[in-house]
Amino acid sequence: MNNFVIFSNHPQTLESIIDDYLDKKTLAHSDDFRSFRKEFEDESSAFIYLNTPVLFNALKKLADSPTRVSMDRNKPFIVCFRQMGFQLIPESGRFKTFIAERFDAPVIPATVLAQVPTHIDNPEEDSLDVELVAPSEVDEADSKDPMALPYIYAQNLSAKEYSGYYPDSTIMYTVELKNGFKNGDFIQFYQNGEVS
Repeated sequence: MNNFVIFSNHPQTLESIIDDYLDKKTLAHSDDFRSFRKEFEDESSAFIYLNTPVLFNALKKLADSPTRVSMDRNKPFIVCFRQMGFQLIPESGRFKTFIAERFDAPVIPATVLAQVPTHIDNPEEDSLDVELVAPSEVDEADSKDPMALPYIYAQNLSAKEYSGYYPDSTIMYTVELKNGFKNGDFIQFYQNGEVS
């Protein structure tokens, strides 16, 4: 693809990469990524890019139970750093380092908002202005076949279930698996967490 040869140890990885390339779902077609990438030099020895909501879901699957609970509790404050980048550029026998991040005010769930005090007990103390963003429900109509199931890429062929996520890392669907393929119940969720 574009003068690159792609290798993988799993055929579903190659299929997923080819499908994303053909469907123009690569970073080269992401307006958010291209805008963020302008913060960096065009050439470097190393460039690392993190999309935190996507990374959050991947890391959560690897975490132990107490860590997953902590991650869920702190999710609004973790994924508010939506993009992060790191770059090393050789310069006179050293490396020049660039680090950038994109921060969006966290969307705080109503259960957490209810615990925020509405007044300050001691007005003489310095206070911190906090902007609370109310969550919004997004209902995206899909003009495709309503019975078509989303593409899945199960890295673990012995996994019994696979989950897909919205861009803000809330769960979009779960599907039962057999040998890495869809086989069984499919449950889809609205972005507010209710079953659709």
